[in-house]
Amino acid sequence: MSNNHALKQLSDEIAAQVHRGQSGDFAQLLSFAKLMGNAPAAPAAAADAPGRIGIWKLDADAGVFSRDVAATSDWAYWAQVQNIPAKSERQRILLLGESVARGMFYDPGYTPAQVLEQLMSGHLGGEAPQVIDLARTNATMATLRRIAEQAEQLAPDMVAIFAGNNWAGNRSYLGEGHAYALLAGLREGGINGLRRKLETILAAEIGKLVDAIAELYARRGVPVCWVLPEFNLGDWRDPKVYVHWLQTPEANERWLALLAQAEAALAQGEFAQARIAAEAMLALDHGDCATTAYVLAACHEGLGQDGERRRYLEMAKDASIVDFTRSYSPRITAAIRRQLLEKAAEKGHRVVDLQQVFPAATGEAIAGKEMFLDYCHLTSQGIRMSMAALGEELLQQGLAKPASLEALLPHAPWPSDADEADAHLLAAIHNAHWGQVYDVVLHYCRRAADKSASVLELMGIIVEIQNERLPVWMNARATELLETVSPQIKRYLFSMEFKCLDRLLLDAFAQCCAEHGIDLASRVSELRLRAHSLGTLGRVDLLDPYYHSTSFSNQQFIDGGVNQRNDFFKGYEPVSEFCFVSDASDAATLRITLKSADGADGAQAQLRINGETWGELALSGQWRTHEIEVPLARVKPGVNRVDLVWPTPSLDGSAQIDQIGRDIRQNAMSEIYPIYGHIYAMEAHAGAGRAALA
Repeated sequence: MSNNHALKQLSDEIAAQVHRGQSGDFAQLLSFAKLMGNAPAAPAAAADAPGRIGIWKLDADAGVFSRDVAATSDWAYWAQVQNIPAKSERQRILLLGESVARGMFYDPGYTPAQVLEQLMSGHLGGEAPQVIDLARTNATMATLRRIAEQAEQLAPDMVAIFAGNNWAGNRSYLGEGHAYALLAGLREGGINGLRRKLETILAAEIGKLVDAIAELYARRGVPVCWVLPEFNLGDWRDPKVYVHWLQTPEANERWLALLAQAEAALAQGEFAQARIAAEAMLALDHGDCATTAYVLAACHEGLGQDGERRRYLEMAKDASIVDFTRSYSPRITAAIRRQLLEKAAEKGHRVVDLQQVFPAATGEAIAGKEMFLDYCHLTSQGIRMSMAALGEELLQQGLAKPASLEALLPHAPWPSDADEADAHLLAAIHNAHWGQVYDVVLHYCRRAADKSASVLELMGIIVEIQNERLPVWMNARATELLETVSPQIKRYLFSMEFKCLDRLLLDAFAQCCAEHGIDLASRVSELRLRAHSLGTLGRVDLLDPYYHSTSFSNQQFIDGGVNQRNDFFKGYEPVSEFCFVSDASDAATLRITLKSADGADGAQAQLRINGETWGELALSGQWRTHEIEVPLARVKPGVNRVDLVWPTPSLDGSAQIDQIGRDIRQNAMSEIYPIYGHIYAMEAHAGAGRAALA
């Protein structure tokens, strides 16, 4: 399909929406067509001016707040509500929060605010309060404070704030003014000292937020209730990391040896022995390495000790705050929860803590896939339970007829099968792109297909989208979906920027389709060969993130871009994995330019092709180029895996911690983890020998 034809299709859709008077997706469609760039954020003065609440602007004549057409680029982040009506005799509850309060993956068809209002109506009838949905996806602490200030114009009777997931990861609370405090923590306690300072700074910012909101609503006598999110401890796993820089080379080397012992013992089911090794790892890394905590959690799971298992899963979740090199999913940490509980008690605010609500309601000590769609976003069951718990708390704050969670839950609606299917399909994609395991991704695929067979066709279209490496709007079948799919599917797919071969996701799609009598696997293979095989392309850059990344967390951009991290590829793990696609009709040649991470000469990196050792590549402190022929007998049809197994470099933590301190002073990204090897260039060519490289 030509560029012009795709643009014509999109232009036709824009014209059709104008004719129908539909404006919800208009700005987004213009962006897809490149007819309108991302609109700049509203100036601070305008955003904070009276008569504005988020994307809504006061219509003084009508007495209502209406969505501002000047803010259309921001509409998708908020409730899909055109007007906020004037205050009536009904009491009014404001629901503020982040994407978990938006009901991500279900929104706009099914949201927490809708559930809260309906369960209140079911219990109180005509006396039920009105719920105003002011939750915003990607809301930061600054966003919440601004919304809380603006929302005072709505004369609320109660305010509920469902937030805490976005506060640690974006590090918006850090600034140049904290550099010396962070340096002091680093000097005093290494990486652990740095983490403690980060948590102290974040706690102070949380305190300021709660103080500001408390002062704002105390003037009106409006009660405030905080809903503290929970994290998917049962099924979500962060990327495997190898311990950060410790104080001495011996400590890092000892940790690696203990990890090997612990993993070997776990593989044999020797949980007590594995625990001994893992506890020795913990003594070295002080709980700042998620891998140690995950190993300990697995040990206690094997020993049947759920309480200890939860403790270590929490520890693994919280370790991410100090990792500046990877992308981590949003989450509420123990430090955030603790500070919110303390400040809420100090200000007389009520709290609904989902960490306590879910186990009490379900009898399960650790929540997983039944309550979560990913790391923190809730299934319909999780939404119903959290809103019933909030309803119980709000009823105790002054509304008539108090009721328990159990009494309110039957009034909480379920989503339609179509919304349930779409939410689980999007969850499958999201989990795969965050590096989750195959069984978890397949679970969400199956749940989606069980609710609606129509998602099976969508799976086939997503296979095309990921293999074409083109903007979604340039796919003919995808553009046809504009008229038929739900808003949540449209919004997610047309904003999906992460592109990779998606082996795990597409394999899960193929298995799910096969279980419903559809052969998607052949289509996956056909598209991969047509778009990516060496026979078609002649040469493939294996440092292109499309061929080396499997998740947001391990994506490295070499040639620039908004997420640029390096000017060459850095091996943060002992094994760096790449791949190329072949139709197995010809041999292949690899050209690799690499060097040692520590500048040492004499070591070798092992090259593996499809799991089998194929050779040794000499390393030195200077870039060296190696050309390796892979005979036809070693090339398989489809995806071929190429691994570089690095030697263990010198692990002098004291020198590296000094470098981290210099990075902090210069506001540069800090490398807190050892690097195992560097790659300047890595290509796969069709054919054998120098003729293939010509």
